[in-house]
Amino acid sequence: MCKSSSQTTRFGRQRSTTAPDHDDAVRWTDTIESTPAAPLTQHKQSPREAALLAVYDWVQDWSDCARTVITRRDQLIRLGIGKRRPRKSDAQPTPQPPVAPPVAPVLALPAKTNGVTPGSIAVSVVQGGEHA
Repeated sequence: MCKSSSQTTRFGRQRSTTAPDHDDAVRWTDTIESTPAAPLTQHKQSPREAALLAVYDWVQDWSDCARTVITRRDQLIRLGIGKRRPRKSDAQPTPQPPVAPPVAPVLALPAKTNGVTPGSIAVSVVQGGEHA
């Protein structure tokens, strides 16, 4: 049964339920609390499952003992109860240097037939040190 019907009434008022809804909720609560729970059913193991469980327990016990007695990693790995360490290259990849964006090549203009490169400054020198 409910601890007190006043708790249920207070709950019904807080939830703003109607009186018939509240009465239904009280009856359901009483029914649920007065009904005995169904007994838990035990899963029946087949002989095969029981044997597998026994072998599993034995292997776990054996591997715990082997880890205590055997301390060399390579031997534990050969027995199948040790794990390999990850390779350094796999564990921490080397960072690649940043790649500079490609620079557009500067196109050189072909030389003119008179031997003067476009964009160059030509200075003529006159004999006697005077400039023209």
